[in-house]
Amino acid sequence: MLFAEQQSAFSAFSYRILNASRQPMGSLVWPALPLATNSRLKNIIPENLTTSISFDIEGETHEISFEYLNRQWSNDVRFHLMHNQATLASADVVSTEEKSEEKKPLLNRKSILILAPFEGRLLKNSTFFRARYLLEANQNKVGEIAEKSPLTFKRQVTIDLPDSMSVPLQVFFFFLMCNHAYR
Repeated sequence: MLFAEQQSAFSAFSYRILNASRQPMGSLVWPALPLATNSRLKNIIPENLTTSISFDIEGETHEISFEYLNRQWSNDVRFHLMHNQATLASADVVSTEEKSEEKKPLLNRKSILILAPFEGRLLKNSTFFRARYLLEANQNKVGEIAEKSPLTFKRQVTIDLPDSMSVPLQVFFFFLMCNHAYR
């Protein structure tokens, strides 16, 4: 079991990752302007601006890259967990609703589909004030990622996934949950 604590109430996407004993293991920080690998803005962003999503765990840096799968009002996105130029995991955040030319939903909730290292889904199972996501593989619940309390100044999230999953993979699933729930 891991825990993630928001570092500041004024920084919504900066987290400290803690082990089961609540000892710091690393951190996850979103950049001010994350860019997709197929972004149209790449050439106009100043070089000194950080645009990649990365996290440090136990002294190693992992990167989360993403790309747009389509260009619509609400884009479908593929995320990759990378370490030393190798892909460790992939997930799609895609619309599951059928779209027709006459009916295009303005608000369209996305589904999180895990592609690798196994096939599964990260399912939203939240209450009104508390984010909670279930990790499912082969139609069985594998674990969950959930906010500890519904109302706090700084978010505290429990990452309750099997110990057989690597820590970077668990942090990647936490990132997907945060990106879906809070962004």
